[in-house]
Amino acid sequence: MGPSDRLLPERRWPFCRRSDHAGLRSGAARYGLGVVASDLNGDGCPDLYIANDFQEDDFLYYNNCDGTFTESIATSVGHTSHASMGVDAADFNNDGRPDLMVLDMLPEREQTLKTSANAESFDVYNLKLEVGYHPQYARNTLQLNRGHGRFSEMGYLAGVYATDLELGPPVRRPRQDGYKDLFITSGIYHRPNDLDYLAYVSGPVVQASLREGTPGCTARWSRRCRISRSPISRIATTET
Repeated sequence: MGPSDRLLPERRWPFCRRSDHAGLRSGAARYGLGVVASDLNGDGCPDLYIANDFQEDDFLYYNNCDGTFTESIATSVGHTSHASMGVDAADFNNDGRPDLMVLDMLPEREQTLKTSANAESFDVYNLKLEVGYHPQYARNTLQLNRGHGRFSEMGYLAGVYATDLELGPPVRRPRQDGYKDLFITSGIYHRPNDLDYLAYVSGPVVQASLREGTPGCTARWSRRCRISRSPISRIATTET
């Protein structure tokens, strides 16, 4: 994962890279934050789902059972998460086919949603579609495996579309009722896309400190750094 996805066959030591031969995509625009291996199409060979952050599409690699893979996200999934992070595969409805759960950063609380910056504008979304990107939405996605290489996204219907900032994959926790549960680990406590915080870091004092490589809020700057009474601004102000 990361800027370049790599496949390292476990045939001999040291591992050798076979990514290009296997059909895995690479490039500077890849931001792989999660990967799961599961037999998604029931042919007996493990397939790969790679969750990519930022603008890059997620990748769904079907295993050709000969050491190569075929990327098929556009033909298998109607839409994906936007800032995909954790990903896991499990048969949530006990139909014998593994489903996919991908995490994004949509907050559940309305107050947090209204005080946070959007992932991207509608104009940027349409522009990405025009240049060939797959539809992406800034929320969790639960992909129900319909078989025959097709998935239906049902995150809203299942009530798992918004769980805020998550940096780890969901964990399956089977109970005694025979169904899989979800345990989702949350990440950063203070959101980096909070509107108050963005206003603070874009101020002239902080920008100057970033250019000069000096702390932005020392004791002599503390009065100028207090640009608002919001909690995030007070947290960002360093007192000495």
